[in-house]
Amino acid sequence: MEILIKQWLDAQNPRHALDDEDVPTPLVPTVSLSYSSTDSIDTVVVVPQSIKVVLDNVSKSVVGSIKVEYPQLTTDDNQNEEYDEDEQLYSAVSKEANLKTYQSADIAVYRLDEQRALAVVVPHFTNPIVEKVVAHELGKLPVDSANWIILAPCVLNNGVSLSKLAAGTLFDNVPKVQPPHFITGIGAAVVSELATLSRLEKCNTLILNAEGHPGYEKVDADSIMDAAEVASEYFVKSKADYIKKLSQSVRKINSSATSGMYI
Repeated sequence: MEILIKQWLDAQNPRHALDDEDVPTPLVPTVSLSYSSTDSIDTVVVVPQSIKVVLDNVSKSVVGSIKVEYPQLTTDDNQNEEYDEDEQLYSAVSKEANLKTYQSADIAVYRLDEQRALAVVVPHFTNPIVEKVVAHELGKLPVDSANWIILAPCVLNNGVSLSKLAAGTLFDNVPKVQPPHFITGIGAAVVSELATLSRLEKCNTLILNAEGHPGYEKVDADSIMDAAEVASEYFVKSKADYIKKLSQSVRKINSSATSGMYI
């Protein structure tokens, strides 16, 4: 009895190999800046949503906005005129997923009442392209000679609560961040934009100790207070009153965040 062994030219795919999911190309938003103030500005403050507490008790007024919109999501509805039940169901599910991923936003640009400063609180966007485009619009603000103060969260080690990037001329007493630490999100996007505009010497980035997934970090209370201690003079005139109110707000946030923990 003869056994014929056939030589296979192509190796069979292993059964455990899974094909990667097709990842659609992210939608590019339409982002526009409106700004009405003609005041002379010395400082621009940019903070992510996770650190907005530093500006909650600062007197301010709206002087502009940055609108983030996705016109693609509204025009797609009218492209298919024929009704198909399965196609309509798929489109509805897909549209709901897109609306969660690609969220429109209206970001206020504030004028701080006690200092010649602007402030912007930027929410977290799941679409990373948005942060880059928003930073590009912020770079269009007519404040060429102003210093920029950027607050950014990062997981710092060795008990360090506050660091800064090497660029900038403010905050001499704050230690420079050491490798391998880095920042992400709107803070990194604004730093990149200012570097593109050759204004990196005006960029002063404070890095606060935090933990958690990027965009959803829980910032350390001591880090917030340390950052306020060195930067509050650019926000308000009465530093003592500001620090007192901020301390109360931070304690309230911490107490609500830890009230559900089991010990």
